Order: sequence, then C-alpha cells, then structure tokens
Amino acid sequence: MDVNKIIIEYLKLIIDLLHYAGWPILIFIIFMYYRKKIPLLVGDLLPRIKKITFNKISVEFVQKVNELKNFQQNYDVKESVELKEYLYNPEFRQLLRVRSDFSILASWQDIEMKLRQMGINPYTRNKSQKLVQKYDFKQSKLILHLKDLRSEVVHNNNIRIPEETALEYRKACFEALQALDKLEDSLVSKIIRKGSY
Repeated sequence: MDVNKIIIEYLKLIIDLLHYAGWPILIFIIFMYYRKKIPLLVGDLLPRIKKITFNKISVEFVQKVNELKNFQQNYDVKESVELKEYLYNPEFRQLLRVRSDFSILASWQDIEMKLRQMGINPYTRNKSQKLVQKYDFKQSKLILHLKDLRSEVVHNNNIRIPEETALEYRKACFEALQALDKLEDSLVSKIIRKGSY
C-alpha cells in the first residue's frame, strides 16, 4: 500500500472528525471558559422570566395555580373524608391521567354548577364585588382566579398541565365549593328568618 494514500486517508478522517465534532468541541471550550459566570447569568435571568413552555407544559400556568394560595383563606385544607373523595374520585383520576387539562375544566364545572344552583350565573367581577360587599364573601377573588385559569386552559389548546398542578387547582376548587356551601346556608337561614335576602 502506498504511504501517501494512507496519509491522505488519515487526513480525510481527521478533517471529517473536526467537521462533525467542531461545534460541540467549541461549545465545550466556551462553557469551560465561562463556567464560573454562567450561574450568575442564570441567577440574573430567572427573576425576569415570565413565561416558559417546556414540552408544552406552561410554567406560567403552574405559577398562577401556585399563586391561588394568596387568595385561599385556608390553603392548607385539612385532610378530610370529603376532600379525599373529591381529589381521588376514580373518574377524576382517570381524566387526570388521560388529559390533565380536561381535569381543570371538570373541576371548574363543579363550581359552575354550584353557582347555577345558587342563581349566580354567569359569575362576573361585578357579581363577585357584590358578594364581597353584601355578604363579606372572602372567597370571591379565589373563584374569579379559578375562572381565569379555566379560561386560559380553554383558549390554549397546546397547554399541558402536570398532575400536581391539576390537583392543587382541584383542592382550591374544593375550598371554593365549601365556601359557597357556607354562603348558601347563610342565605337560606336569612330567608327563613326574614322572608327574603
């Protein structure tokens, strides 16, 4: 075999290797050079980030569900038989596994049905303010935020929601339903005592 051909083949191999591995090697060198500054850069950027979608999971939506705790009166809803039945309802769990975004809609539907039973349909900001003024209904903002989150799911067909987030939303719905039950009981007792509310 000719020595020149062997050298040419080795040179072609080295050139091909550099051609395909050049960018990763360059990125690695840059990363190693700036490795101490990267955490500082990331630390500066994180507070400014408002919306990230990774694998169609909206980080913004997860943050909004976590912010529901600001509007909940009792966000550490005590573990009760009713709560466990509500959270671990087999139909809901199946829906959660299949389409977690639909589980948000199903949870909101429970509140919507309760509001209709009470004659509050649709639930608007004006009606929310009246409930706060007239009956000191503190969960009114929570229900508005639950409705806003539900609307976000309805109008964003690409959203994927983690199971934990859907369960937190459902837990907030449970608290809202409990508050609506108490409000309904107080309205009924006023009607019985006075004849009207």
